[in-house]
Amino acid sequence: YELWKWLEVEGRFLRARADRSQIYRTLARLTDDGLVCHTVAESRTGPDAKIHRLTPAGVEALLAWVASPYEPGTSWQASDFMARFLLAGPLRPDSLLGLLDAEIEARTAQVVQFRDRDRAFDSAGGLVTDPALARLLADDVHRFGTSQIDHWLGWLHQERARLVHRLGNPGPGDAFV
Repeated sequence: YELWKWLEVEGRFLRARADRSQIYRTLARLTDDGLVCHTVAESRTGPDAKIHRLTPAGVEALLAWVASPYEPGTSWQASDFMARFLLAGPLRPDSLLGLLDAEIEARTAQVVQFRDRDRAFDSAGGLVTDPALARLLADDVHRFGTSQIDHWLGWLHQERARLVHRLGNPGPGDAFV
């Protein structure tokens, strides 16, 4: 329940809404895999609560994930980046700049590939009844998408500069802000 509450508030930008039954199934699977264990805290006012903790094998698996290379997905909205940034960053601060650099590189490459692509409109063999409206909507979605990825890249660069300053770990050409 506490994990669900955390995901609903603090973790809401990590993933889409999580169903409590999904959390319970995942915790059961992690327990079966030996990555998590639990104790029962008795309650006088409601149902007893299971308190879950990582086992030594769970800690090892978490640290292995933190140390594994980040592979940006095709969508910049994927939750893997934010999970690594928020959860792995405090465990391995030295990994944050590499994480940001990989995301910046991947999204910059997407901008180069897709921003000014040929966006000639195909009326789907006459299926589209109002090609002008379809073109207008496609252009609106394209403008919105480009503004979103530009905003994302701006945030990534801002976070990188802030972390360079905080971590005192500039690379070549980095300036403290």
